[in-house]
Amino acid sequence: MTKNEQKKTIDKKAADLSGYEIRIEEDILDADKVAAILNSSKKVIERELREGKLIGYKRLGKWFILKSELVAYIRSGQGFDDGGE
Repeated sequence: MTKNEQKKTIDKKAADLSGYEIRIEEDILDADKVAAILNSSKKVIERELREGKLIGYKRLGKWFILKSELVAYIRSGQGFDDGGE
């Protein structure tokens, strides 16, 4: 199959899905909620986020963490030291 034929096949498949809406739903948590879940402080969670130990996204001055990223963080077992906070 030539590259041109492959492209036509891909374009046809994409056209077949044009009437469908794809949704990916996932819980989005803020630093306060994550702190409550982990029984820690917001300050510690924000430090973990800044250091890249916990993956999150900062928008409009606020941290957002996907639930799947929090689960991955917990599963990693690295944990954090809250420094007595």
